[in-house]
Amino acid sequence: MNLPGGIAPGVLPYLKMTELERPILERSSLTVACLYGMHSASDTGRSKSVFMNASPDRIRRAMRLVAEHTRNQLSFRRTVDLKFLVGFLMDYPEEHRGNIVGLAEKAIRWHLDQAQAEADRVAAQLGGQREAAKPPIALPDDPRITLLSTVDEIVAEGRAMGNCVSSYAGSAVRGECYLLHAAKDGEDATIEVTWRGEVSQAVGPRNRLNDTARWGRRVLSRWGKTFPEDLVPPELPSRAVLPEAFEDMPF
Repeated sequence: MNLPGGIAPGVLPYLKMTELERPILERSSLTVACLYGMHSASDTGRSKSVFMNASPDRIRRAMRLVAEHTRNQLSFRRTVDLKFLVGFLMDYPEEHRGNIVGLAEKAIRWHLDQAQAEADRVAAQLGGQREAAKPPIALPDDPRITLLSTVDEIVAEGRAMGNCVSSYAGSAVRGECYLLHAAKDGEDATIEVTWRGEVSQAVGPRNRLNDTARWGRRVLSRWGKTFPEDLVPPELPSRAVLPEAFEDMPF
């Protein structure tokens, strides 16, 4: 009965996974502390004080930074968005001795560096100007849906959307799948359609589901059903020689 109002029951069990460094009376601060407990096994205490001492104002500022970087609409009042924030910050692998806002800035830079390194690696292996295979029929007549037609475009999509779509560049070049971008009402989504015309993935920035991803899935599912029935499957390379970067992995 002494808990701050609005605490989600599902996060409270994780409080036993950590130890509070001070009394916490605010909902967002206690939620962040519990969510840290959820991830604490992989943290080894390197950033514990950052999360245990995060004030509501600093949590809000950190969330604004991460929301802008990831192009997601994050709400300070939603537990699921606080969970997203904590997970994003805890990706940062080094110790941070400042506050949660400074950790957000470092985590953003780290994610950008990781994305650039992955992009450089994929572009070097395949060649940035190399074209992806074209679908067997024309795209839907809607300018809000575009095909990622070269390795460079696929790499740029992964960098902008904060996902691993660049790992699919090899599959797109071989015609195993088609990678597309959807933009509608200020939201963006990355979509994968298999060579058979089935939508296998449709997600917004940082793999979060949004209205544009749902809309894109509907439009491209209808489009994919009009693929010719006599399509010949692409010739798949031997997995023994398939580069690790191109192995199947989610966005």
